[in-house]
Amino acid sequence: MNNLISKAPSIIKKNLFVTRRVPTEAYTILSKYFNVDIYEEDRTISTETLLDRSKGCEAIMTLSLDVLNKETILDPRFGQIKMISNYGVGLDKLDLVTATKQNILITNTPGVLTSATADLTFSLILALSKRVVESNKLMRKHSIYDQDQFDPQLESLECQSLEKKTLGLIGFGRIGFSVAKRAVSFGMDIIYHARNERKEQAKVVNATYCKTLDQLLINSDFVSIICPGTPQTKDMIGRNEFKLMKKTACLINTARGSIVNEEELISALQSDEIRAAAIDVYTKEPFVPHALRKLQNVILTPHIGSATRQARNDMGILAAQNLIDFFIKRKCPKHAVNKEVFNKI
Repeated sequence: MNNLISKAPSIIKKNLFVTRRVPTEAYTILSKYFNVDIYEEDRTISTETLLDRSKGCEAIMTLSLDVLNKETILDPRFGQIKMISNYGVGLDKLDLVTATKQNILITNTPGVLTSATADLTFSLILALSKRVVESNKLMRKHSIYDQDQFDPQLESLECQSLEKKTLGLIGFGRIGFSVAKRAVSFGMDIIYHARNERKEQAKVVNATYCKTLDQLLINSDFVSIICPGTPQTKDMIGRNEFKLMKKTACLINTARGSIVNEEELISALQSDEIRAAAIDVYTKEPFVPHALRKLQNVILTPHIGSATRQARNDMGILAAQNLIDFFIKRKCPKHAVNKEVFNKI
């Protein structure tokens, strides 16, 4: 970081709006090169506020939760924006087609979230298998730990070992592969479904490729969703898919809320069509349906896949580097997702 700052040329700073506070190191880098305006409130920014604060800016740094739809991108207040640097990986709430037509370069921060998200995913698998959340509630309900009183309730928890259980991974990129490596040490059998077979990665963890999603769902004890949220994956898991899963199966979603039909997930959990679920992402974040919050056979976490200090620091630095590459170094950022825009400049 120090080298990056020390080599800063004499420049006229561009105006940059950041939709959420970023780690100190990232802010130090950004403020060296840009006039930085940061939205300081601890909540998702409204569209009107985003547009008002973006007026006169040439760049904006966003979170994956920020909605940048067609109407927002075409609003006159957004007219000077040349680049959107996303502080995160997911771009499902951003209209990439419209942004590209408006010659706005989009970047994200892949890779830095791999370990953090894999850790969360496997911690949820462990919590589901050992019924950690229910056990914690049971202990807090009683003031005295009486074995005779607890035994009948403990029996109903039906904890299970992970050894020889089958983990089905929907997606087998960096995060999916990292989850698989964690599963190997617990003696799990691993199967995966992805657009393309990953033979080299699969060989490392002895994973079996499923050509169809149905094949994976039928055979998995734990189904972990680790794939991008795209129009093609929207509602990928719904009523028909839940019917294919074992009644003893658990679903874990640490990818994107749009991939699972939330209403049909609630129905499957209410009717014991599947045993349980652990969910970190939601269809209309930050809103979580009341019916989902009421269920006892689901673990809910507030989108904390990237919630480690190291991951968020690295994300901030990478998002800053993307901006510096474009505006200062005049080169296409490595993590541009619509490189064709840069080629037109």
